[in-house]
Amino acid sequence: MKKAANYIPKRSNMWNYEVIGPIEGDNWVVDLYNRTCSCRQWELSGVPCKHAISSIWLKNDEVLNYVDDYYKVDTYRKIYEASILPMNGPDLWPKSLNPPSFPPSYLNNKKKGKKQKLRRKEDDEPGDSRMKLKRKQKSVDCRKCGKPGHNNRTCSFSSDDIEIHSSDYLCGLDSIMVEEASSC
Repeated sequence: MKKAANYIPKRSNMWNYEVIGPIEGDNWVVDLYNRTCSCRQWELSGVPCKHAISSIWLKNDEVLNYVDDYYKVDTYRKIYEASILPMNGPDLWPKSLNPPSFPPSYLNNKKKGKKQKLRRKEDDEPGDSRMKLKRKQKSVDCRKCGKPGHNNRTCSFSSDDIEIHSSDYLCGLDSIMVEEASSC
């Protein structure tokens, strides 16, 4: 009930209230006539929630009037008003012709442990039953020398071994220098 003091009810009509909580966006709708709250705690338990209690206080009504009847002593007395007759033990029960009922068997008989990834081969099948298949890789070619079987990092080819021939280029160095001089 102490938590109900943190909520501010705003009357909509005689029975309906909007309850605003201490945090922004903490709004609830309470219907005292139907005994419902949008938090659904009152409907599930039968006891008014903190939102409903704040609305009941605003109405100046008694909170105990809004508790469900099955929590009251009168209801308890009415339920147990009639006597409960004793009953014979199972030895004196009439015998049934139906087979006895057993607990249900478990539908998923999962085995314990890690799931096996490869199937086990039969004895007459060739190959190892636990053999793992290896990934097929294509040959690695080096970027420096272009030869297969190794990569850039493990290449023993040095850059000093590369010879630059002037015939490899379209124009020689002399023609480049002449063009630069003529542009000045």
